Amino acid sequence: MPGPGSEPADLGGSSDNYVTAGEFVDGGEIKIAKLVSTLLGAAWLTVAAGWIMVMQAVVTAHVRVLDAVAAMYVRIIEAAVGGGAETVQASWGAAFRAAVETNRLLAPVILSVEVVLVAALLLYARRRWV
Repeated sequence: MPGPGSEPADLGGSSDNYVTAGEFVDGGEIKIAKLVSTLLGAAWLTVAAGWIMVMQAVVTAHVRVLDAVAAMYVRIIEAAVGGGAETVQASWGAAFRAAVETNRLLAPVILSVEVVLVAALLLYARRRWV
């Protein structure tokens, strides 16, 4: 058992899960592989956290845009018809929630496809009955 003066320095704090400098040294030689693997692991966690943050920012931006568009449609429908605006807002909200549940990153593309399909169906119905 090493004496009190020979223990490696504590680099990670006072918790039970800490890293000591001795884990990267073996008999005076630096363990390059362990040091590099630790650095690569830290870099990977940083990249993954950044990617998650970017995905959340993209989804948040699209939600805000859709909320603004939904509010605009509500005002237009209320001005034109006086009713049914809440139905339109709820239906597009449900469509966006379904797109987000399918894939958060591709939600804008999925919702755009839904909008194009709905517009195509409305145009088809309009041409057929008019």
